[in-house]
Amino acid sequence: MAAGSVVVVAAGNEGMDASASSPGNCSGVITVGATGRQGDRASYSNYGSLIEISAPGGANGQFVL
Repeated sequence: MAAGSVVVVAAGNEGMDASASSPGNCSGVITVGATGRQGDRASYSNYGSLIEISAPGGANGQFVL
C-alpha cells in the first residue's frame, strides 16, 4: 500500500461480521463479500459495514446456488 498498490481481500467464509475476521478487517484494503446466483449474500460469506463490494462466490469454480 505504501507503494500505491490497491489491496483487495476476501471478507471471509465464516458467515459472521467481517470486522471480526482477518484479512477482511485490515486497514486500507478493499473487502469483497460473496453473492449467490440471485445476487443475495452467499450463506457462508462474511458481511457487515466493511464489505465494499460483492461478487459471485462458489467452491471449486462452481457458482453458489
